This record gives sequence, C-alpha cells and structure tokens, in this order.
Amino acid sequence: MMQLRWEFRKDENTAVQRFRYQESGLRHDVAFNAEGEPVLHLISETRTAADSDFNGYEMSTEIAYAILPEVFQWAEHPTLKEPLSRIVLEGGYVVAFPEGQIVPSALPLYTIAFEHAKTKNHFVLIHVVGKKVTVAAFSEQKPLLINIFPAGNEAEALYFALGPFKRAGIAVNEVEVEVLCDSAIQTSLLQLFGRFLVNVKPCPVSLPYEVGQYPPHADISLLLFTLPQCGLPAVH
Repeated sequence: MMQLRWEFRKDENTAVQRFRYQESGLRHDVAFNAEGEPVLHLISETRTAADSDFNGYEMSTEIAYAILPEVFQWAEHPTLKEPLSRIVLEGGYVVAFPEGQIVPSALPLYTIAFEHAKTKNHFVLIHVVGKKVTVAAFSEQKPLLINIFPAGNEAEALYFALGPFKRAGIAVNEVEVEVLCDSAIQTSLLQLFGRFLVNVKPCPVSLPYEVGQYPPHADISLLLFTLPQCGLPAVH
C-alpha cells in the first residue's frame, strides 16, 4: 500500500522517459516529455518492492559501477562483468555498470559535480542520504574519487569528503565543498563542516517549480531531474 506525500501532474500521457528511486520506505517517480519537461512527479510512502514491469530507469546507491578514463573503457574490469552499459561523461571519462534498467546514483552526481568543478581548483560535492555519503571529489577538473561510503554521522561524512585530498597531499583549506542533503539535516552538516573548512556551502538545487512549492527531499529530485541529461538509451 502506498501513501502519497507530494505530487505534480501535467499531461502525463506525453511521458517518454521515466525514472524512479526507492529507499527507506519512500518512492520517488518522475517522468518527462520529449522536450525534457516534467509531466509527473510523485513522492510516496511504501513498503512494497518496486514494480517488476516498470518501464524506465531505477536509480540506486547499491549497484556496482566504475568510472574509467574513456581510453580504458573496454579494458577488462576486475569486479564488473559483461554485459555492461557504458555512458560517456564530461572530462574524458566513462561510467560502466551492469546492463539493465538500474543506474548508479553516482551518474547524475558526477554530472552535477563536474559542472561545478569547472571553475574550481579543488572541489568536492557530497550527497548524504540516510546512512550513506556519496563523494565526488575533483582536482584541476579531474576526478580523484567518486564513491559511496557508509556514514553513521556527520563526522564520518566529513572524513570521507576530505580523504581523497589528504591522500593527494592537498591542503583542506584549499578545497571548496558543496553539501547536498535533505533540508532536515543541512544545518547541522554545514555547521560541522564549517568548523574545519573555509569554503563550504549548500549545493544549489534548481527545480522547475515555483519558489515555495519544491518537493520534500529536493536533493533526490535534483539527481532524478539530472538523469535525462546523462545520455541513457531509451527503455523499450
């Protein structure tokens, strides 16, 4: 049984792309028309598994993936086995993951982070959701690390965010940090990070809704709304 928490509907029958994310009892469904405009956006409470006949892509923090230099995209990977999907990323890289309708949440996060890193020497975007933190760290517009870690508290999230720069010998006060998370924990995260870092701020979230009408869990919505820009093939 599902309980609807938030909805947007507009000409749903014109949908050509559908995406979903489900975790911790919440399901996010979005659909876009051929012009890339949202025609459906639902957030529901549910304890049931995702529909097996869902005709779209499901975003996941659990699926295995690898981000590789484009020139090595066809090299045998030690943990990923064919058949694989390969999506070309900006910056000369490729994300590879098992073929199918499940895509890693690191794909849209990389897309967002790479755009923000273009004007920064050392940059990290972290996404905190539940007990997980995804880190997208860049130095001189090249990825140092794109990975998901278990994080039970804000201090662990900070540790994983700064780890790639410490290993590369980069001073943490040279790193610009953006935090993407649910609004309920944003203040405490920023306060903790601000005690140790000079340049830390929330990741800007822009969605095609009126100010004051944004959905809850806008961080998840930002990732889902970025997926249509990621070059995924059509689902048939």
